[in-house]
Amino acid sequence: EFAQLGDNANRDKDFALGGDIDLSDTGTAWTGPDGYIGHFYGNGYTIKGLMLDGSTQSVGLFRTLGDGAIVENFTLEVSTFNDQPVTVSHALFIGGLLGSISNANGSMTIKGVTVKGDIKIGVKTTATTLEVGGLIGELSQFKEILIENCVSELNITADLGDAPKSYSAFGGFMGKEWNSGGQCKLTIRNSYATGNINVTGNFSSTNTNNHVFAGGFIGDECSNTTNTEILIEQCYAAGNISIASLPETTVHSNYMRGTGGFIGMIWKQGSGTNNVTIKNSAAVGSSVILNPLSGGHATVTDSSRFAGYALNTYNIVTFENNIANSGMLVGDGTSTHSDDSTDAQGTTKWGRGVANTTAGLKNSTTWTTAAPTGLGWSADTWDFSTVPSLGRPLLKK
Repeated sequence: EFAQLGDNANRDKDFALGGDIDLSDTGTAWTGPDGYIGHFYGNGYTIKGLMLDGSTQSVGLFRTLGDGAIVENFTLEVSTFNDQPVTVSHALFIGGLLGSISNANGSMTIKGVTVKGDIKIGVKTTATTLEVGGLIGELSQFKEILIENCVSELNITADLGDAPKSYSAFGGFMGKEWNSGGQCKLTIRNSYATGNINVTGNFSSTNTNNHVFAGGFIGDECSNTTNTEILIEQCYAAGNISIASLPETTVHSNYMRGTGGFIGMIWKQGSGTNNVTIKNSAAVGSSVILNPLSGGHATVTDSSRFAGYALNTYNIVTFENNIANSGMLVGDGTSTHSDDSTDAQGTTKWGRGVANTTAGLKNSTTWTTAAPTGLGWSADTWDFSTVPSLGRPLLKK
């Protein structure tokens, strides 16, 4: 019966889990539905052992969602491609739950979903565009999306080899938000990502658009549309981030690279306004590596505890009352950023430093006290009993 979900003839049907499903022994790679517009009720159950098929452009339990789709309340454990390299040559969007959304009129809701597992991408990946996220690969051309109370505990490993890429983005929660359509609105709240991201490769100096970004929560937020409204609040990223490559010998004017404990890059193409607000959120991982930081390989290169880089043109970016682990290693891994007294744009951090000690991240008041002293998170949503040991809360079941 579960296989019927993958049949596009059922893309408008409602589905409900009636129990846990273990697909570990099926030996069959999953190709999810394209443009699912039904209501998927998880009922608190778990789908285990789902092996994603990387032969399509969008890869996930759902390849894409369409207008009106609602997905909620379950745990998903995935692996990709049986750990074998992907050999596609098209753009590739990979997420544990959802590969991508591309529906200019689409309104969707995702809530109460937890994704676990590992996404491994091998050196035979020849996709010129590669966007990978723990929960979602890419959001593109939508009208309105609400994501809340979701968790990604999925690790991402990508060895890009020598194959030239025009663009790559990796995020613990979402790879990239991109909108080239009309007015759109995205809200993400009460969610977190804990997975590590490790990207290696000899990024080609022959490709003048070789952009590579990675962030603990989102890899890249970039829009080319009339009016984009992005709100991310009461979220955190706890994974460790690393992009490592051989240095380039040629400077390219359109070559950017960035890593951030929460978001790797925020930028805007074309006219219009890109309104991005990230508030009451945290980056609590221990390292954000971008190596090498020197040499002739890029004109824009930045690695920071909270936000790697924000390109100001056509952007209205607001960082409000965010915090970051002041002991986080950044750049080549030999230094930490000093604490910031404010969240004002103009630094490369945009998150107040809070030490990962019992007086900082491991103190519950950091999370519960109202702004501006703390983050002001609610005990109705969050379980703070893990803060003294983990330095972060968990969502309540």
